[in-house]
Amino acid sequence: MHGDVIFETHLHKAEKTLDLTGLKTAKTEIKEAIKDISKRPNPDITGAVQHSIVCLECVLQEI
Repeated sequence: MHGDVIFETHLHKAEKTLDLTGLKTAKTEIKEAIKDISKRPNPDITGAVQHSIVCLECVLQEI
């Protein structure tokens, strides 16, 4: 999925931050969420939300 410049900038920043902080599982989950929402012609919205929540859970466990 391609969004506007601001969206893409924040998306790449989030991936980089997850990688730099060693949160590999969270990074994998956000990448899977992006892959699901980018499926064409029918995005997998449920899958994208599910992977996003797992990413959030991974980050919160570290906090």
